[in-house]
Amino acid sequence: MIGPWLRAKRQGRFGRDHFLDRREVLRQAALVLAAGLSSCTAARPHNRAGRVVVVGAGLAGLSCAYELLACGFDVTVLEARDRVGGRVFSRSDIASGDGNVEFGGELIGANHPHWQAYASHFDLPLMEISSDEDKDARVLLGGRMLAAAEADALYAAMSTGEDALTRAAQNMDVEAPWLSPRADELDARSLGQFIDGLALAPEAARALHLSLACDNAVATSKQSLLANLTMIKAHGGGDFWTLSETHRCRGGNQQLAMRFAQTLGDERILLETPVASIAPLASGARVTTRAGGVFDCDLAVLAIPPSLWGGIDITPRPPTLQTGAALKHFTVLDPRPGEFVTTTQYAFSDQLPTMCWDGLDGQGRSDAVLVGFAGAEPAALASAMPSQERNSQIAETYDWLYPSVRAHSVRRYTANWPRDPFTQTGYSFPAPGQITTLRDRLKRGYQHLVFAGEHLSSGFPGYMEGALDSGVALARALATR
Repeated sequence: MIGPWLRAKRQGRFGRDHFLDRREVLRQAALVLAAGLSSCTAARPHNRAGRVVVVGAGLAGLSCAYELLACGFDVTVLEARDRVGGRVFSRSDIASGDGNVEFGGELIGANHPHWQAYASHFDLPLMEISSDEDKDARVLLGGRMLAAAEADALYAAMSTGEDALTRAAQNMDVEAPWLSPRADELDARSLGQFIDGLALAPEAARALHLSLACDNAVATSKQSLLANLTMIKAHGGGDFWTLSETHRCRGGNQQLAMRFAQTLGDERILLETPVASIAPLASGARVTTRAGGVFDCDLAVLAIPPSLWGGIDITPRPPTLQTGAALKHFTVLDPRPGEFVTTTQYAFSDQLPTMCWDGLDGQGRSDAVLVGFAGAEPAALASAMPSQERNSQIAETYDWLYPSVRAHSVRRYTANWPRDPFTQTGYSFPAPGQITTLRDRLKRGYQHLVFAGEHLSSGFPGYMEGALDSGVALARALATR
């Protein structure tokens, strides 16, 4: 989540034509990829396939299972929740009528090839988010609202830091970042140290720290610089700042998970089936559920967040990757405030929440759902607050950002992912040193156990695209194993 306001302002800097031309190129590439996702593996001889148990029915587990099924594997998916999708959770029950709101993963990039490909493959329409690049930004910093000229100047200064990161990312190896030039040095260094080394004005440096901490769910001092540079390179360099958050799926992102599940069939997906242990056998793996069910297989795929690994008896115990906090707060507004029409929906703040937008954007609604997003330490603090205190703090911030919101508020909800028992985190981002010491080990896995998830995607950590990227890559690797 790089911040819709910053994306819109940078998009305006480059011009609308740049975005549309690039999107068309990526659309054509996605069509080609969609045609090859299953066919490249389905062509392999089925007699080489085996039995695989996938733990977790998020996008990583489902995409992996979908591709494995296409090339003849006998696949079973075990999911602790009573639904598929994991941290992708679309809800149509909080706004009036059938308005869809994303409680989890929300924004899809034009530079996210797997999401774009599957959307085409399953005929899922994507809708472009409103850019609002010509409208004045809402920015609350240091206890005051910035004037339009001040906000634009702040953006320009932050953009200088973003450009420096883009230049530094040019030589990254996206497939194997630990093999990039100066990988050890870049991995040992934090993103925070890089930002502090730039000649930015104090307010711009602080805002850039805040924005990128919110984006990646951990403080910039806890983010590997190598991981950031790899992510920027994977998104197309400068396109990272303009094309990474451009669309939503009309009707809900969770539809993609449901399409995977429909193809797999109910008999292959067991919901409300939490796993207790994963252990090696002489020629495979044994997965045992908390209810005592036993699934012997040739290979187990662990496709749940690292924050949950400690709740399963896994042999051998895998190294744990860093995860961070992310929280979304929803304020239902009816009717839609007039200021949402005359000024931008987007906001950026050093209070709680950090970033805001209308969750019903593009759906032609007379109402609105104001989404307040927080990541890293603000999210961790908000997650632990009593709901009344959290609502009160957010309402006070909205009094600055959106003065008419309090009068239009109808209901409030929170997607408190760090407190969700089946997640216990927001999403992941590598800590300094983790790319060069842990990533290759986890991507290779063990003889009986392999891993999938956004936390293993070198180019798209924290994104829905990262889950798909990891799941498809693992399936392809297993098809040739």
